[in-house]
Order: sequence, then C-alpha cells, then structure tokens
Amino acid sequence: MSSAPLDPPEFLVDRSLGSVTVPTALAQLGFTIHTLESVWGERAATLPDEEWLERGGREGWLCLMKDKVRRRPENRSAIEAHGTKGFCITTGKLTGPEQAQMFVHNINRIIQAGRKPGPFLYAVYPKTIQRLFPRPDNPSSRRQTKLKSRR
Repeated sequence: MSSAPLDPPEFLVDRSLGSVTVPTALAQLGFTIHTLESVWGERAATLPDEEWLERGGREGWLCLMKDKVRRRPENRSAIEAHGTKGFCITTGKLTGPEQAQMFVHNINRIIQAGRKPGPFLYAVYPKTIQRLFPRPDNPSSRRQTKLKSRR
C-alpha cells in the first residue's frame, strides 16, 4: 500500500531577501510563495520580525531570511515560541540572483528538513544546509539555551 503524496510546502520570504528575485525563483519551481508585502500590505515595511516569524510558525510555512534576523535574541525567541521553521542565508554580501540560486540549489534539502517539526533554524550555504538550532548533536540544547539566557 502506498501512502498519499505530501503536500508541497509554502514559503514566507522576509523583506531582507527582497520581494522579486528570490520569491520569483521559487514560484517558478511551482511553490506557493508569501512575501511580507503579499500578506501584510503596506505594513510590511515596518512589520516587526517577531510578528512574521509567529505567523510563519502558526501557518507551517517555511520561513526564508538573511543573517540579521537570526542574530537578534527576540527573533530566536519568536522562532522557538511559535515552532517556526527557518532557513537563513548567513552572508549579506550576495546579490538577489545569488541568494535565489542558493535557495534553488538547496530546495530539496530545505523541503526534507521542513518536513520535521519545528522550531528550528538552518543556515543555507551554496551547496548544503546546516542546522543552527536546536543543535543536531544535542536535542536538549533548546532548553539549555533558555536556561543560559536567564543567568
């Protein structure tokens, strides 16, 4: 007996990746893409990161972003609190087409990782992805991170 095929994921693309090149590249692969502009309209320009990270987690969307988002403690807290599934380019020195190529090249890895329950954040590199948190070698690192932040 064969199981039913899994539904393709939907993506939420942060404004840090632009609203044209990365979303268009993924849409051309047949995926449903949400941008902050398409979901929040004029509010997108000033929308707090925690708000879109919460919505992405609640909807089960795979959230794509750049480095600045992952470095803010309040964003990491939002990812953890809402079960957000994040994928982050770790360098800010890429053009839109280079960013799009990194996501397109890794799309199968991203989808495979995205089928696992959140919360998590993966770094996206030119030829691979790597989980940043929780650490794959320590499943309890999420709890340890919270404990460390209280000290």
